[in-house]
Amino acid sequence: MPARGRGNPATDRAQKPLRRPGLSPVECKDDITAVVKNLVESITSIKSPDDIQVSKVAMDLRASIVKNEDLQYCVTELCNIGLDDCLRSAIVAKVFGIISQHQVGECKILTLLLTRVQKEYKNKDELVKDDRARFVTSGLFLGEVFHHVRSEKGTPYMVLVEPVLKYLDMIIEPHLNQDLRDTIDEDMSVVSKQLLQSGVFLHESNASGILKIVQDVTEVLCRRQLNVSTRVNLLTALAELWPLLSSLYNARTIHAQLANRLEVALKI
Repeated sequence: MPARGRGNPATDRAQKPLRRPGLSPVECKDDITAVVKNLVESITSIKSPDDIQVSKVAMDLRASIVKNEDLQYCVTELCNIGLDDCLRSAIVAKVFGIISQHQVGECKILTLLLTRVQKEYKNKDELVKDDRARFVTSGLFLGEVFHHVRSEKGTPYMVLVEPVLKYLDMIIEPHLNQDLRDTIDEDMSVVSKQLLQSGVFLHESNASGILKIVQDVTEVLCRRQLNVSTRVNLLTALAELWPLLSSLYNARTIHAQLANRLEVALKI
C-alpha cells in the first residue's frame, strides 16, 4: 500500500491521485475527460456560427459531460474563447444556447455561464480603461449570449437587459465626443449587430434605454465617417427601431433635441 508521506500523494482504491485541498476542479486537468477537452478545442476551428459543426459539437458536448469537472471546464474554457476572440463570440454563444440547460447533479451550465458574464460585467469600468479591445469583445459576447441563450420558455434572460444596454452605451459614448477613427467601424459594427439581433426585444423590455442608444447611434451617423457596410447596418437597425419608438415618443421632439446637440437648425 502506498505511503502517505510528502513524496507520495494519497491515493484512493482505484489508485487515482486524490485532489489536493484547495485545488478547484477545473485546475485538476487530469480529471477532465479527453473527449470534452477535444470538443471544446474544436470550437476554435469553426469559422461561422451558421456552420453545421456548431450544432454537432454542442450535442456531442451535451452527451459527453457527465462529471462536474467536465461541466466546469467546459463553461470556463468556452467563456475564455468567447471573451478573448471576437470572431468566436457568436459561435460560443450559440453552443451555449444548445447546452445551457444541461446539468450534472446540482451543477448547471446556465448558472455558471450567467455567473461568469455577470462577473465580467462588474469589471467593465476597469476593463474599458485598461484594455478597450477586450472590453468591446466582452460586450459583444454578452450580447451574443443574450441573443442565443434562451429560457425554457424561449425568451431571453431579463437579468441581462440592463448590462447589454450599458455595454452598448459605453461602446458608443467615446465616438460622440472624439473622432476615434481607428476603432469606430469595429465598435459600431458590434452595436449594429446587437441592435439588429436584439433591438426589438430590448425595446419591449426597456424602451427608454433603447431610445438613448438609438439617439446616440443617429448622432454618430451624423458626426462621423463610417465605412459603407457599417453605415448600412446601422441605418437598417434604426429603420426598424425608430417606428417602434415613435409610438411612445414624439419623433419631432426627439429630432429637435438631436439637432440641438449637433448645433444645426432643422427646417421642417
